[in-house]
Amino acid sequence: MENYQKVRSKVVKGSPEGPNHIAVGHNAKIRSIISRSLRFLGKESTDEKGNKSGTTQMDASDGEHVEPSEVGVVTLSGVGKAVTKAISCAEILKQKVKGLEQNVTVQSVRIEDEYEARPEIKEDLDIIRVTREVPSIVMRMNIPKEDMDTT
Repeated sequence: MENYQKVRSKVVKGSPEGPNHIAVGHNAKIRSIISRSLRFLGKESTDEKGNKSGTTQMDASDGEHVEPSEVGVVTLSGVGKAVTKAISCAEILKQKVKGLEQNVTVQSVRIEDEYEARPEIKEDLDIIRVTREVPSIVMRMNIPKEDMDTT
């Protein structure tokens, strides 16, 4: 494998998508995930200085426009190393929002990595495709209808 370099990785099977979905990466900041999740849940949060966050429509981490499609619901997912961070985020959310319901799915995701010969290698080497199964978790968290504020 020293003669090869990784070209791309793609998820073949099992990647969750949908409204109010947050894919937690292993290098993501927990604070930004929590504030975005609270925005999707329709709750406000305050930082350590007492400033309100979660009320604006801009995500602090990447500046993208965030418009919740379904208020009161958020889906967190983590793959591989990010499973523990996704679980930590869910536990923090359950402490911040009392009565939050949680539906957890543990599964595996199939990822296909593609390797090709390094440019400095003069030999005629084939492209190698490696398929691996990686653990993942999907947590759908929602506020029960009777607990939602209509104000």
